[in-house]
Amino acid sequence: MGSLIDLHVYTNNSQGAKDKISLMCETAVDKDLAAVAFTDIIELDRYEETECRRRLRHAYFDMSKARALFKESLSVLFGIELRQSYLAGDRARQIVSAHDYDIVLTRVTRLPDEMEVRFRPELTQSAFNELADAYADALMRTVEETPFDVLCGLYAPLRNSHLDFTYFGERVKPVLAAVAAKNKAIELNTKDVLGSERLRDLGFSLLSEFRRAGGKYVTIGTGSRFHDEIGNGVEQVLPALKRAGFSGAAVFEKRDPRIAEM
Repeated sequence: MGSLIDLHVYTNNSQGAKDKISLMCETAVDKDLAAVAFTDIIELDRYEETECRRRLRHAYFDMSKARALFKESLSVLFGIELRQSYLAGDRARQIVSAHDYDIVLTRVTRLPDEMEVRFRPELTQSAFNELADAYADALMRTVEETPFDVLCGLYAPLRNSHLDFTYFGERVKPVLAAVAAKNKAIELNTKDVLGSERLRDLGFSLLSEFRRAGGKYVTIGTGSRFHDEIGNGVEQVLPALKRAGFSGAAVFEKRDPRIAEM
């Protein structure tokens, strides 16, 4: 078993992902990963229409089987990704307390008016900044009001934007400080920081800002929807983590963080 860890992986219990957890685990073993957290998506603002209750049961059952099956070769961590938890805090707390999760990710992909958080290429800088305001407000509500271990997907909405990110970065800094104050983690997503030079620069800059704000824990995840993406880029981003002042990446067990040696 290796030392690399991917704490953000989807299975076919998430929309858009097709591979079963068994194939995901087999690939992780082939790639010599030490641990994988399966974090299937629950959209709390669309709980009924996306059949979240059924997918929750299936995901937890699949993780239980995978942990037993791969116990000698891979550490299978029970995880979940709660989206829009700031709009359904009570339900989020019920879900988290109902199962023995190792790690709870949270992410904002829609605003209260159901507008999708996506910084489209056609936006003017003014419209971009207005969306950054609304997004940062939703992120802050998430951090202050809901149960989570890791704030993830921070920069994903920026993937197709070519505008100036300066204002976005300034609006996100107080959110990072709030995460640090709660002794929670942020995620360094390899798809974002390795997929775009501009996102990489922003991500690494805000990683240092998080550290200056007192942040202790940073997880590394790929957001993999397909088995061949698992673990991609994890080793490559570790030096940036250490340059920002972190001794290593965080790993969670029963929602208790520790720094893993990689």
